[in-house]
Formats: sequence, C-alpha cells, structure tokens
Amino acid sequence: MENAAAMESHMAAGFERLARNHRCIKQARGLGLFWAMDIQKNDRGDFIAEVHEVSPAVMQFKKALNEHGMFTMMRGHTVFANPPLIITAEQIEEGFDIFDKCLHILDDAMED
Repeated sequence: MENAAAMESHMAAGFERLARNHRCIKQARGLGLFWAMDIQKNDRGDFIAEVHEVSPAVMQFKKALNEHGMFTMMRGHTVFANPPLIITAEQIEEGFDIFDKCLHILDDAMED
C-alpha cells in the first residue's frame, strides 16, 4: 500500500499529460494506483459509447495497446488503469508512453 500511495503522483502526472495532448479524453480520475479516463466523441463531451455498448474505435484502441504490450480493462467509454501495486515510476512512464502512442486512434475518431 505504501508504494501505491507513493506512485499516485506519477499516475496523476501521466493522466494530466495525456489530457493535455489528447482531446478525446473527457476526464481522468483516480486514487493511488486505481485510475480511469473517460473518452468523448466530440468537444461537447458526449461519451464515445455507453457502458453497455462497444465502440469500433475503442476496440481498435484496445488492439493497439495490446500490440504494444499493454493490457487494460475497458467498458463503454471508460479506460481503466490499475497496474500492479509493486510498479515502479519508470514502468508507469512506459505505460503512459504506450497510451500516448495509441490515443491518436480515439482522437481521430472524434466527430468534430
């Protein structure tokens, strides 16, 4: 638990960077090492999909993450990030670099 608390600032900084660089991110929120980001389909903030729906763009994003060695849970418009409690700051940065490389898929899917 101590590591989760110590790594929280790295998670927060990573999501702040992603939100600055990718307009598809509506918001990110989290605590410790359990975080999530909501994906929007337009600048009005409408979600890319409802919780019970599957978006083709989100599936393409998930495939790209997997191809870069990252597995994460997704549901509707929410992408979860909950790494192992023993993760290091360097590994967190590597994960955010993968997110950054793949989020263009969701940016490109935006309607406006």
